[in-house]
Amino acid sequence: MAQYYTVPTRVGAAKLANAIALGVPIEIVEMAVGDGGGNLPDPDSSRSSLINEQRRAPINASETDPDNPTWIVIEQIVPPEVGGWTIREVGVFDTDGDMIAYGNYPETYKPLLSEGSGRTQTIRFVLQVSDTAAVTLKVDPSIVLATRGYVNDELDKHTKARSHPAATTTAQGMVELATPTETRTGNDSQRAVTPAGNKVALDEHRRETDAHSADRISLGDLPNLGNPQTVQAALAAMGNVVLRDQGPGNGLDADTLDGQHGSYYRNAGNLNAGTLPRARLSGSYNIDIDGAAASANNSSQLGGQPGGYYRNAGNLNAGTVPRARLSGTYDINITGNADTLDGQHGGYYRNASNLNAGTVPAARLPNSVKVTTSSVLNATKGASVGAVGTYAFLHSSRDLSVGATTAASNLEYADASGGEGNRPSGTWRAMGQPYGSSPNTLFLRIS
Repeated sequence: MAQYYTVPTRVGAAKLANAIALGVPIEIVEMAVGDGGGNLPDPDSSRSSLINEQRRAPINASETDPDNPTWIVIEQIVPPEVGGWTIREVGVFDTDGDMIAYGNYPETYKPLLSEGSGRTQTIRFVLQVSDTAAVTLKVDPSIVLATRGYVNDELDKHTKARSHPAATTTAQGMVELATPTETRTGNDSQRAVTPAGNKVALDEHRRETDAHSADRISLGDLPNLGNPQTVQAALAAMGNVVLRDQGPGNGLDADTLDGQHGSYYRNAGNLNAGTLPRARLSGSYNIDIDGAAASANNSSQLGGQPGGYYRNAGNLNAGTVPRARLSGTYDINITGNADTLDGQHGGYYRNASNLNAGTVPAARLPNSVKVTTSSVLNATKGASVGAVGTYAFLHSSRDLSVGATTAASNLEYADASGGEGNRPSGTWRAMGQPYGSSPNTLFLRIS
């Protein structure tokens, strides 16, 4: 038999069987390491905790072994600042805090940095199950630690990878260089031109004897411009040429715009659209306003009425007067019954016996309430077995201290020989100490 191995605990085996039967996986979230109390332990399925736990933390990584599909490999990394003890035992725990599997570990001393030697220790725990779907391993990415080797491998993969985003005109990225042929063609908007490729294109352009021919740039007759006939022909050809504006600052000064001289556009009588800005007006103007002056700055009437009409509150026919416009004392009639509410005086609502809904806030209760034995018995005598607030003599599958709480899945109703198989519900508090060979004690259900 192998010297180092792992075994499911009794609780873990029961939970795994239940998970496979119901199709609801258990969730393993933590791994603990211990020193075995100074000795290398033999894995025991009856254990519910480590012999001498030194550290417990969330798992760092998990995977199914590629060569053994029923093996789940769980990993935890112990950082350099943790240690000062020898690792001899390992356990994994679910979300209920139950130890699912337990194993021993080759004796390995984990030094502290203060001892003059620091080391990142990777602990791997192999759990063999018949159906890996019955186990969910929860890894919290916010606490995952990576070894230096893992980081170096990932950086090396990233450096050698070619699957980086391509550069654009607005974002940095990976660029592919254009060949001389692609540079000469000039149709590619993705590749970058190198100085060497650009030089090849320029050199080829210089070697093209007809690239700078006067015929190609419409100056073939330039040497003949001294001939009067040639000059007249050139002027005739340019007779219908229209100068083109190339933007602000070009120095172009036209004689007309759309066939009109500048004075035409400075005559206000030629305006045919828009309105004049107020800054362009000065002096007094005679303006006729037809109808109600809905948009005039000042008028003798609005809606056919002078201003005094609108300042007379008697002409209001809608809305309410703002409080700021009221002053003095007013006689106001209030309809209904202000002396009562729903036909009841204030004293009715201050009588607690008239409450018919809700609960009384704690601040409205006295500091002390008298409780008698008979009132407690009357409140609990109708409670069913196992109800919240009742006691039961139970058998615990875990060692517990007095006052500790545990889930009902760890308990059975006890008989003289131990657990009799039936389990309660909810959460219970140990009123005694179930431990080792005496796992039966009194429990109180608290929720």
